Amino acid sequence: MLGLIDKVLSLFDNRKLACEVGYQMDHSGLMPVLQQFKGQVTDVYFSLPGDPTYYGAWGMKGGMEWKALYANFIRDLDEIRGIGISAIVCVDASCYGANFSSEEMMKHIAEMLRSISEHIRIRAVTTSSFPVAECLRQMNSSLKIRASEGMHLMSVRQLALTSHLFNGYYIGYEGVRDMDEIERMRKWCDDNGKSLHIVPNNSCLYRCPYYIYHGNVQSHLQDIVLAQENPNVLLVDRTAPCEHLLAKSENKVKILQGMWIRPEDMRHVSYYFDSMRLATRTSKNLPDIVKAYCEGHWDGNLCDILEAMHDHSAAFPVIHNNRFPKNWFKKTSHCGYRCETCHYCKDVLKKVSD
Repeated sequence: MLGLIDKVLSLFDNRKLACEVGYQMDHSGLMPVLQQFKGQVTDVYFSLPGDPTYYGAWGMKGGMEWKALYANFIRDLDEIRGIGISAIVCVDASCYGANFSSEEMMKHIAEMLRSISEHIRIRAVTTSSFPVAECLRQMNSSLKIRASEGMHLMSVRQLALTSHLFNGYYIGYEGVRDMDEIERMRKWCDDNGKSLHIVPNNSCLYRCPYYIYHGNVQSHLQDIVLAQENPNVLLVDRTAPCEHLLAKSENKVKILQGMWIRPEDMRHVSYYFDSMRLATRTSKNLPDIVKAYCEGHWDGNLCDILEAMHDHSAAFPVIHNNRFPKNWFKKTSHCGYRCETCHYCKDVLKKVSD
C-alpha cells in the first residue's frame, strides 16, 4: 500500500510532470503544440530514420525520396531545438534480424547519433536491445541510456538485473496501474541514482498475447512491403491481431481492463516519475493527446487520446472520459487484474459508453 506521506503528496502534488512527445513528420499540429506547452514538453522522441521500430520504420532508405525525407527531418530538428526542446532517440524495434549485434549496425547507430547531435541536444537514448545498450555505454560513458517500455520491466528485481546498462527505465505497460510496485521501483531508483518514466496512454491489451508477434511484424515492415511486391510471396496481415478480437461486442470491456491512465488520474502517479512519454508517433490526434495530458483533463472520447497500431480502428467504441466514477483509479490500481471474478469494468463500461 502507498505510505501515508506519499499518498498525500501524490494526491495534492500539482507539479507539472515533464512530457515527451513522439515525433511525426508532416503533422501540422506538432510544432504549434510544442510551442504551446514548451516548458512542460521537454523532449521529442523518435527512432532513427529508416530503421526498424515497433511502430514500423518511417522512410524507406535509398534514392532521392530518402534524401528529401532526411533533409525535412533535419529541418524539423533545427526548429524543435529553437523552441528549446531536446531529443530522445529510440532504438526500440522488437527485432533487428541478423544485424542485431553486428559491427555494421553499431557503426550506423553511432554515425546517426553524431549527425543528429549536430542539430539538437540528445538527452537520452532508449533501447530494448542489450547489445545496443552495451555498445552505447562503451562509445560514450556520459550518454544517458534508458530501458524502453517494450522491455516490460515491472519490478525492482528486473531493474536491478539491468542496472549496469541503464540510467533510467520506462516502466512496462502492464505495470502502470500497479501502485504498490511503482512505489518500490521509485524508491529503488532514488537509492541507485536512476530515473523512472511512464507511458500513460498506450491502448494495448493487458498482457496481450499478440504483442511479440505484432512487434516483429512492425519491425520487419520494410522487408514485408518489399517482399509482397512479389506475387509469389504469401501476404501477411499487418493489422493488429487484437482488432479482430475487439470487433466482437463482448470483448469491448478489455479496453477498460487495459494499461492506460486517464489525464485526470495522473495526479495520483506523477510524484513517482521523472517524465511521462506520450504515445503519439502514429496518432492523428497528437495535439489533443498533448493538451489532455499537459492540462490533466479531457472531456471527449477516451479512445481518441490512446494510441496503438489499432487506434484508428472502428473496433473502438466511444468511451466518454467525463463519465468515469470517482473511485475508478483507486479501484483499478489495486485490483490485481482478477478480471475473471470481477464485474467492475463491465459495469463501468455501461456507464461510459454509448
